[in-house]
Amino acid sequence: MRPEVASGLVDYAAAVRRESRCLPLDESLRSRIRRLRVSDAASLQLAQELQRGGADLLAEAAQRLALRLRRRVAFNRKMLARTAPGLRRGAVAASAPPLIAMLLHLGGLEIPVGAQLMLLMVEAAGCALLWRIARVEI
Repeated sequence: MRPEVASGLVDYAAAVRRESRCLPLDESLRSRIRRLRVSDAASLQLAQELQRGGADLLAEAAQRLALRLRRRVAFNRKMLARTAPGLRRGAVAASAPPLIAMLLHLGGLEIPVGAQLMLLMVEAAGCALLWRIARVEI
């Protein structure tokens, strides 16, 4: 959703520069900016309300907000790309001990109860860590 908002802001800044006057912001774009709760949107609103600043000030404020949104999208994508392999490795590591225990049981080897409890505690800790990491990303 942010890339569309950034593109809309760039188009708005181009229209303001082309018309050389302060134009009203499209209401759908304004509501999408409001839903994103971007703190930098206040500068765009202030530039719109200050008519004496001129079209250049308004266009620059819209351009800066679009750039900030694009950088935020790029940062979020970069962080997701960095954490995805770690989450995959964690999921594989978490599934390995129960699979080994099941294979040992199918092979006829009994696992002591103490070892099973230890495995259960380690699995619970690993699942809690994976859940915490995944919860932070959302």
